[in-house]
Amino acid sequence: MPLTFLLLAAFTAAILSLSFSNLKTLIMDIRAARSHDESQKVLADVQRQISTLGGEVLILVHTGPGIIPAYADQARSYAVKLQNLLGSFPNLHITVKPVSEYTGGQAFQTRRTFYLGNVYGGLLPKAFVDDVLQDAPVTWIGHNLWQLPSDALLPLGISAVQNLPLPTSFDRVEYRNHAFKRPGRLDISEVKLSDKASVRVHAWAHDHQGRRLPYVAQLKRLWYFADIPLEEPGETDRYLVLADLLGDMLGQKRSCVPRALVRMEDIQPNESAAVLRRAIGLLEREHIPFSATVIPEFRAPGRRVSWESRPELLAELRRMQRLGARIFQHGYTHQYEVQANPKGISGYDYEFWDARTDAPLSGLTASAARERLELGKTILQDLGIRPVGWVTPHYAAPAELYEVFAQAYPIAYERRTYRTGSVTFEQFFPYPVRDVLGTYILPENMDQVETPASLQHMLEVARANRALQCPWVSFFFHPYQLSPDYQGEHKVTERQFTAFMRQLSQLGFRFVDPFKSASDTSP
Repeated sequence: MPLTFLLLAAFTAAILSLSFSNLKTLIMDIRAARSHDESQKVLADVQRQISTLGGEVLILVHTGPGIIPAYADQARSYAVKLQNLLGSFPNLHITVKPVSEYTGGQAFQTRRTFYLGNVYGGLLPKAFVDDVLQDAPVTWIGHNLWQLPSDALLPLGISAVQNLPLPTSFDRVEYRNHAFKRPGRLDISEVKLSDKASVRVHAWAHDHQGRRLPYVAQLKRLWYFADIPLEEPGETDRYLVLADLLGDMLGQKRSCVPRALVRMEDIQPNESAAVLRRAIGLLEREHIPFSATVIPEFRAPGRRVSWESRPELLAELRRMQRLGARIFQHGYTHQYEVQANPKGISGYDYEFWDARTDAPLSGLTASAARERLELGKTILQDLGIRPVGWVTPHYAAPAELYEVFAQAYPIAYERRTYRTGSVTFEQFFPYPVRDVLGTYILPENMDQVETPASLQHMLEVARANRALQCPWVSFFFHPYQLSPDYQGEHKVTERQFTAFMRQLSQLGFRFVDPFKSASDTSP
């Protein structure tokens, strides 16, 4: 009997022996692998375009015995934010450890060591202080530089370090001819320079009285930040300065064509075909590549709408894909079961987070979340739609579910929520990164188009990012906002929206496909 016949018979018998539920699981796994392969292929193309760096990076934090738990959690949150930004540089091996466990010579074995001084007066090992003074590649962020002996600082070009009493009057940072504003006041230390010729000041802190202090200073291989820009990062503040200078600190200075990304949001089966057609046509006329988040199924109390029931709308979705739009799966229903979370309506509600209690949804396990994701993915694939990545509804989910999403999609396009002990925080990225969970994340750093007034804020964000060496801007909008029939609070006219996009182009930004621009580094 031929071997192929025996193999076919064995395979058939195995399939027939499966229960219906097991067969359904098998089919979902096959489809998941197919979609995961699509996402992996896109990611592999991107990684081939970007240069590799590699090397060891050490992040030192104030955690462990003797540290107040709230301060330790804060330190861990800063470390996660820094790790995520460093995820823009491939092949770095990053270690986070308590500064108290530092041993002599460690910093010299790294491409760079980062010290996060969030605890004022936190104890520093003599071995670490000695290595800093021996010109180890260290970036010092925040407090405690004053603990270094003043006579030892003189060869570095520093005569004194003084902590300013709070609140200070310094509220902005000048960097590359742009003022990065900080809501409130900067909690900074004053570094007095003894030898200005040997110190390069990359950024200055300013107040309204005309005073300025070094904010980012480079003293041989020691880099110093006068406060912690990872604290409550804002879209136009000094967080961008730190993000921009990481390449310089790591020895991989970057220069790129300014890039812009635009995304249509919440495309779902209850959409108006005419409204979607109009939004697609606008971007097509302006020759703007775009992405879209697609909700596989629409639900509302007493209603359920599928894509198959809307053939005209489905034709527009397929046309969008033919035009080259990158499709991202946006949950399964963008709401949760029959719960009002808060209203029970797809696109409005949360799917993986409890909006009423601001906590994880009770009863939503990792396996249940995975099933929701796979059901949605199956719907899209059966329609001929090829999602390349994931966008979490309202960017809200418990940390453990992000691992579930990453198993299905190694690419996401969003801001992310992280938790370190008692600290919960959202982080946006000014460029693509691979985050601490291993997901390749495209930036969304301008927020959404909400009103005509919001466009002015978004232009302010664009100007701040335009000052960076490798700038990206990224935003999203809802097609219904541009419809002449819509007159609600989020109304934006086509003329206003088109003028906004043209203003971004006038600032020097080029709208790009997010996966075809990683190698474009000429200004």
